[in-house]
Amino acid sequence: MQRNEREAIDLAANLASTCGPAALYSDHKPGETITYHVSPHETRSGIILHVAAPQQIVSTHIPLTYVVDAGLGFPDMVFATDVIEQPLA
Repeated sequence: MQRNEREAIDLAANLASTCGPAALYSDHKPGETITYHVSPHETRSGIILHVAAPQQIVSTHIPLTYVVDAGLGFPDMVFATDVIEQPLA
């Protein structure tokens, strides 16, 4: 196994333990670039690092969450409803 493959596996395991298990289904996959709303007047683009499956934590439901690297240091946690879908050409 090469170093890059090991690093990718380690990153995936670390993100799964930190953010939750990987989703079995999602509209977007790790490695894709997405654009999303951060606030009503601000958007960002970044690369998906991990797609966390929906979770129930005590009485709070956490929907499917994209962990996105926007190049700002700490990754953004993006819900599917915040993703701006590009129209098909």
